[in-house]
Amino acid sequence: FPADHLIEDELAFLKAVDQATQAAGEGRIATIGVAPTSPATGFGYIEALGSGHVRDVKSFREKPDLETAQAYVESGRFFWNAGIFIFKLSTMIEAFKTCAPDIWMPLQELKADLSNLTEIYSRLPSISIDYAVMERVQGQVCIPCDMGWSDLGCWDDIANFAETEHASPQTARVRNQAELVQVNSQNCFGLATENKVVAFVDLENILAIDTPDALLLMKRGSSQNVRAVVAELAKTKHKSLREHQFEVRPWGRFEVQRDEEHYKLKKIVVDPKAQISYQSHVLRSEHWIVVSGEGEVYLNDRSTRVERGSYIFIPVNAKHRVRNTGLLPLEFIEVQIGSYFGEDDIVRYQDDYNRT
Repeated sequence: FPADHLIEDELAFLKAVDQATQAAGEGRIATIGVAPTSPATGFGYIEALGSGHVRDVKSFREKPDLETAQAYVESGRFFWNAGIFIFKLSTMIEAFKTCAPDIWMPLQELKADLSNLTEIYSRLPSISIDYAVMERVQGQVCIPCDMGWSDLGCWDDIANFAETEHASPQTARVRNQAELVQVNSQNCFGLATENKVVAFVDLENILAIDTPDALLLMKRGSSQNVRAVVAELAKTKHKSLREHQFEVRPWGRFEVQRDEEHYKLKKIVVDPKAQISYQSHVLRSEHWIVVSGEGEVYLNDRSTRVERGSYIFIPVNAKHRVRNTGLLPLEFIEVQIGSYFGEDDIVRYQDDYNRT
């Protein structure tokens, strides 16, 4: 499933997923085909044969010109390719062995704890699953679906969608609750990750995208050139290509609030019934303040119950872990004090996710 798509009709989507799952259980690779609403030239197409809820895939087609797209839509055989595939793991393994052995073979060298994942991944060819497998494997099926689908694949798309939902002549509430103000400006859009006012003065056709670790300013229509920014950052091996302010972990997630030379501040959320690894740090101590939820902290093999308002000090080299014992997320603020705050300053002794 791509992460940047909008699906408005969830019931239609879930029905298609059920139908695709049944086909996948029979050893087929199933793809959901989006019923086209226009002769779009920005999407790939799937040619499907027959009628009904499950159809055989004849071919995948690249993004067409307008005349070809019109012929696709008029034929009734073509659907937009949303890149949503459902399959049994064993089926996809065989597809990779047959269609993409140059990807499959290096993966066999992966260690169980994924400690060599970065090295293996760097050796894989840069190719999408569509090109590597889907356009080559035989016996696929397509499940047509009209689910109110949109590809929010770039900042221009997101701006257009947000404006459709919220726009007003002078101010608008965009989807992340930032407030947009335009003074002697027009056709501008701002997005921020915090409750900020995004103001434009004497500007036209500008997008402003503000995140905790980067600010992007560009003209409308230039979204595809963002890849050039990534290329420039890659030349200097900028840390933003490797680390982010927000990370999802098997047990929950964390967000870096401040990262200074002498301290680091995080907001950490542990999912219900989950726990972090039993670990220690060589170069930092930690201060925890629980702000919601309830759980249990293990510090050098001693257990302490915690709830909202609890404070825990984790000295350097102290073994520790926290477990969420409740039914709601356990959230706490962590302040790190020391000489180094990288995520690699962790010694793990026990872990539910095979990272020791």
